Amino acid sequence: MNIAVSTLEKTSARSRSKVCTLLAAALAGSALLFATLPYAQEPTPANFAGVWSVNGLESLESPNWDIVGLFSCRCAEETYAYLDTLLHDPANDSMSAQEIVEALAAHTLEVIADRLTDTGRSVGAAFDLADDPAIQCERFGAFRTALHSDPIEIEVYDDRIVIKGEDLTVDRTVHIDGRGHPENTARSPEGHSIGWFEDGSLVIETVGVSAGLVDDQLAVHNSDQARSV
Repeated sequence: MNIAVSTLEKTSARSRSKVCTLLAAALAGSALLFATLPYAQEPTPANFAGVWSVNGLESLESPNWDIVGLFSCRCAEETYAYLDTLLHDPANDSMSAQEIVEALAAHTLEVIADRLTDTGRSVGAAFDLADDPAIQCERFGAFRTALHSDPIEIEVYDDRIVIKGEDLTVDRTVHIDGRGHPENTARSPEGHSIGWFEDGSLVIETVGVSAGLVDDQLAVHNSDQARSV
């Protein structure tokens, strides 16, 4: 099961709903600090340390929001294409905003169902929101943390990047010193993460996670064999 967690690209209406994409503004101005060195393989991006948030930065009246951004949700890529159809097909002009939201949720569940294993579907079907570990103040796993929208603080060091979030998120340490994953990694909610830069974007690979809940509303879980890029 692959879960995209940290592909940093230019901010779009769809991506504004994910905290990690707020780094795009910083990464877009990448400084070629080591371009003159003969062994440099990848430009070093600008330092994006600091606190980042999508909450409360802009009102819904801001011109930076468009209609797709206003409907941003827990949607699969295919669902955004479906949203485009709903918004531009005159036959759907009579649909209310709530009806569109409900249609998007149903479509996303259909897409996800096709991607889950039999175990994933059965675990999701049996899930009750009352069983959410967060109710007992248990911290989120790495994947649920990545999808969380509260503010995050990023600390950048020579050999690692530390990402800290609010609420019940786990602190994530991303090793950027060229190391790989250790063998027989002990399973933990945060797992083991390594990172590298590709065309100015930070790519994070996480393994060694313990089984956990990825999204409560969609009842999506991950096994202890999950890996994310």
